[in-house]
Amino acid sequence: MLWADIDSGNCMDGYNLFDFFIWLSLLLLTVGSAIITSCTCLIAICCAPCIYRFVTEYVSQMRAGQVQRNGVIDAIVLRKYNPNDFKQYSECVICMAEFTEEDEVTPLPCN
Repeated sequence: MLWADIDSGNCMDGYNLFDFFIWLSLLLLTVGSAIITSCTCLIAICCAPCIYRFVTEYVSQMRAGQVQRNGVIDAIVLRKYNPNDFKQYSECVICMAEFTEEDEVTPLPCN
């Protein structure tokens, strides 16, 4: 029984009205959270194949890019500095230090 005096015609006269609103709030909270959880799980299950495909394609592209970058780095040649080979340049263009006979240099294309 929600209201003590149902014959009064005024639902606000009942002393259990506060308990009814608490019960209704808890019902909405529990049922609402169950509905939200169910919908979230349903969406996750429906979208899982697409998400899996997207992640695997992204990972494979990242690995391909890493292999390509490593290929460029591996292609760089280090060799001993020879003044006859580097007639124009006698210093490093990055650190502006003069080359010596013991230095290893990396010739890079100018274009």
